[in-house]
Amino acid sequence: MPPISDHDNLVTLIESVKNIKDWQDKFHQEMKNTMDELKNNYSWKLQAHEQRIFRLETSKTKTNTLLTIGTAILTLLSSLLIYHMIK
Repeated sequence: MPPISDHDNLVTLIESVKNIKDWQDKFHQEMKNTMDELKNNYSWKLQAHEQRIFRLETSKTKTNTLLTIGTAILTLLSSLLIYHMIK
């Protein structure tokens, strides 16, 4: 087996570095895509939670309003009943 020359060693080294650079670029692109997917998924989940919270707040407001109106009507009817009983 003939000895390996310095030129052959340099060529092998350059190819290895190029392969590392290609792998690094591919890895960087995969990481960027993964981060974009996470960002989009987080955005979607946040939007879904905000919609759910809005619906819950709206429902609570409607319930409180109806309870207030119901209490007012019952108070009025009770007052009328008491007024007619005393009269």
